[in-house]
Amino acid sequence: MFLHQTGEPTQSGQAAYIQVDDVEATFQRLSNAGIVFSIAPSKQFWGYGATLRDPDGHVLHLWDETSMAAKG
Repeated sequence: MFLHQTGEPTQSGQAAYIQVDDVEATFQRLSNAGIVFSIAPSKQFWGYGATLRDPDGHVLHLWDETSMAAKG
């Protein structure tokens, strides 16, 4: 993977799915640190998780194995 920083947000239509230990705890920790999420942890078309965008506009989906199995 090659990353290239641009001056404007990107609308690539692609998304990264990032597995975390606990999506609810990660959401809370990052929210408390000032990170703004597009979607709080909830059932999505791809399963259960939370969605945010990085500073360049790339979509990031956070999920964990336990929540995905139980709620996805």
